[in-house]
Amino acid sequence: MKSIKVITLFLIFSVSSINAQKNELGLISVQDLKETKHQLDSTASAVYKYKVGKTFYEYDRDGSWTITTDVSVRIKIYDKDGFKYADQKIPFYSNRNNEKIEIKYANTYNLEDDKIIKSKLNSESEFIEEINENWSVKKLAFPMVKEGSIIEYSYRLISSSVAGIDDWEFQKEIPVDFVKYEISIPTYYKYRTVITGYETIEVEEKEISHQAFPQTLYTYTGKNIPGIKEEKYVNNIKNYTSILKFELASIKYPNMLEKNLALNWEGVVQSIYEHEDFGDELKISSYYSDELNSLNIDNLTPLEKVKKIFSFVQNRITWNEKHGILCDLGVKKAFKEKTGNVADINIMLVSMLRKAGLDANPVLLSTRANGISIYPNRTAFNYVIASVFIDEKPVLLDASSKYSSLNVIPNKTLNWNGRLIRKEGTSVDIDLMNFPVSNEINSIMVTLNEDGFVEGKMRRQYLDFNAMNYREKYKGVKKEDYVGLLEENFEGIEINNLELTGINENDLPITELIDFNHSKIGEKIGEKIYISPLLFFQLEENPFKIEDRKYPVNFNFPFKDVYKINIKVPDGYVVDYVPESTVIVMENKFVLFSFKIESVQDVVQVNSQLEVRYPLIPSNDYASLKSLFNEMIIKQSEKIVLKKKS
Repeated sequence: MKSIKVITLFLIFSVSSINAQKNELGLISVQDLKETKHQLDSTASAVYKYKVGKTFYEYDRDGSWTITTDVSVRIKIYDKDGFKYADQKIPFYSNRNNEKIEIKYANTYNLEDDKIIKSKLNSESEFIEEINENWSVKKLAFPMVKEGSIIEYSYRLISSSVAGIDDWEFQKEIPVDFVKYEISIPTYYKYRTVITGYETIEVEEKEISHQAFPQTLYTYTGKNIPGIKEEKYVNNIKNYTSILKFELASIKYPNMLEKNLALNWEGVVQSIYEHEDFGDELKISSYYSDELNSLNIDNLTPLEKVKKIFSFVQNRITWNEKHGILCDLGVKKAFKEKTGNVADINIMLVSMLRKAGLDANPVLLSTRANGISIYPNRTAFNYVIASVFIDEKPVLLDASSKYSSLNVIPNKTLNWNGRLIRKEGTSVDIDLMNFPVSNEINSIMVTLNEDGFVEGKMRRQYLDFNAMNYREKYKGVKKEDYVGLLEENFEGIEINNLELTGINENDLPITELIDFNHSKIGEKIGEKIYISPLLFFQLEENPFKIEDRKYPVNFNFPFKDVYKINIKVPDGYVVDYVPESTVIVMENKFVLFSFKIESVQDVVQVNSQLEVRYPLIPSNDYASLKSLFNEMIIKQSEKIVLKKKS
């Protein structure tokens, strides 16, 4: 029995050693290079075989701390779609040289005649690109990459700030077989930590007392992490990716009082309000007095005042493409030079609305690209808009956008909640998803002949968010080019005339009047003609394909798509069959689909509506949403049947 135990222990030790070796750079086998697909995800174009990081603190004699992070990565590339992973980008905080990065090791491995060939990354393929005043990326372009290649690299990141530890990503868009992160934190520092996403990450904690200072070692390990897939109707996939985040909460040095750095939202907002480039800028008003007086708003209603002041700022000041919660040029200079960042423009707008006697306030928010903050922190917000109360209800405004209007703000700002700041600096949450339904109304009248050819007229109206998005999407597009886009989108249609109204009036709907003909509406088989009830507006496939979705569906804003269609039956034919009318409603009434059809003499009348009443559908309602769309597609695919008169 003893000998058996010894052999067993030896085998366990051997397997452990092999596993450990696999997580060391340079130990590439022929078998690794011959691998042609991932064992758990055969569709993956590449895989992170492992990603290992270790962060530790060092204390210098001059009394300063240095945080060092060493990272090692191995990526296997299966096919040409995976070639993009040979171009690696490593972000680092470059403001005031706060972080420095050094590439320690970078190679490409290939198999040639069963021999492993190593190609080193040369200096010309390694460079730094500045993203903005705070962030840069180290770029690595690996050589000799082809199907089956393995790339490996390691780097060291050195930081001089204990206030923030860089996020650690456990999950990527491709699978991650093994990921491990270790961090040894001095017990003087307490951090708030959170792991976002839905994957299982094991966490171990161990006290270390034998070092130069007492520390706690935290180890985070993940195995067989699936790639996170970009799905339709997701605001920012990073919000649902498994990522470890840190924020410094308190400092307690020996023989000193504890310093609490943890913030609540009130504290975050108060510090922003008290900044000279925010609160002080709100108080300046002399620079626009003459222009405000020239608007002649004294006898207008509050709503009329808001519209006139908003239009004035929107048309006078051009956004300089910079976000931010603090003024860039300052409101006075921005007003004079007629340009500024988001804060310059919208803080100016709030000031003018207040000067006109209206209850106006700035609203801080995080754009979709900036993500959703898990806990209160100073970088939670990166954008500011305006709010004004009309009849005790808040109206949101963003004068930095040339296409927005009252309560119609850019899609990038529709991100959960914002923070409204009152005059004294106190604040309150404000919902950035609570907007009226935006309609798209399509009215179509067609005359069908027995060969399936139709002539018709369309009237299409876009309101509110639909209108803003239309203006943004087609700005600068010539009329004839837009006609070409429509004909490409609706296969078989030929547009004979197009008239557009409201395109330059943000407060008005956009209306298209279209004369057209179409050669593929009806299909004639024997004595019968088969027609799609929605003509060329039929939804062909369900946008929701996966079985299970872990994150919510985000439609941006509530909307209703309406189709009112009249189809004149050709002479010599009568209606033989029309699909049954139906109404389908999600269990929680977030989404509704209605389909009504009837035959009146020689005209078939179709009224179809899809209404999304709440734009953010929770993941536990995904199955119900997917089912509704499936049923809607089935209903739309049913045919109207005409037959020859006997």
